[in-house]
Parts: sequence; C-alpha cells; structure tokens
Amino acid sequence: GILMIEAAAQLASFYSKRFLNFQGFMGFGGCTDVKFRAPVTPGNRLFILLEKESLRHGRINCRVQGLVNDQLVLEGRVTGVQL
Repeated sequence: GILMIEAAAQLASFYSKRFLNFQGFMGFGGCTDVKFRAPVTPGNRLFILLEKESLRHGRINCRVQGLVNDQLVLEGRVTGVQL
C-alpha cells in the first residue's frame, strides 16, 4: 500500500514539474481518503491515474486512482508541496 501511495506522489510531482512548471523540489504533503480495494501482487501492472483538484500557493492537491487489469485497487488524494 505504501508503495502505491509513493508512486502516486511521484506522479503528482512529475506532473507539477512537467506541465505546471513548478521549480525546485516537490515534497510529499500528505494523503487523505485513501482506500485500498484489492491487493497488487508481483507481476501485476499498476496504472496510476491522476487528476489535479486544486493548485494554490505552491501546493497541489490531486485525486488518484490505481488500476490493475481494469480493477480499481487504490483511490484517494495526495498533496504535494513546493519547497
């Protein structure tokens, strides 16, 4: 579960730098409303979807979902902070 949250946070950081032109280091600000719906085992391919919900004062909030074989395995929100 922790690795799925980390992967979602990394995707939010990549999105912020690549498409929103954030500069510097993006730190992990937290996660909320996280639910793990099914296990992800070695050999599974996890697809992470991200949608920006808000962006203000160097802080981005994103809704994330994780899918394995079209099955929802993770959902929640991650926050990134520009440092």
